[in-house]
Amino acid sequence: EPLRTARGEAAALRAATESQGMNSSDRGLSGGQNAGGSSANQRSDTKCVEVLEYIICIPLTPVFWLGECFVSVVGKPIYRLGSKAYANTRRQGQLFLNGMKPYSFSIRITAVNILVLCSAWYMFIDQARLAFFPPSSDDALSIVSLIVW
Repeated sequence: EPLRTARGEAAALRAATESQGMNSSDRGLSGGQNAGGSSANQRSDTKCVEVLEYIICIPLTPVFWLGECFVSVVGKPIYRLGSKAYANTRRQGQLFLNGMKPYSFSIRITAVNILVLCSAWYMFIDQARLAFFPPSSDDALSIVSLIVW
């Protein structure tokens, strides 16, 4: 059972009679200090804070409205556009990495493809041999061309 003292009971009575919505900073308590002023002094401090709120908020209200209009007119469409672009980029990346359409790539080795490849080799190897390879490699390139043809 708690110890009952006159001072403790008076503090409990004061706490019970104060309004529910005020916290310790509104009551004038700082740290562990007790509010030494009267309730009239506390009411004047609260009134001063309310007046300062109006003095600061009324001139800044158009700025808040302008910011809200900017966010709703410009910010939301830009956000929607950016999120759509991000989703599209992500989808295209998944298609590319997984090799799905339109990024699918396949090589089919058929007789026609081999014939075309060998013909292209035979057509261009003579020009490449004359332009890029030294004369000592003529024998090796002739053997490769014979195998390809």
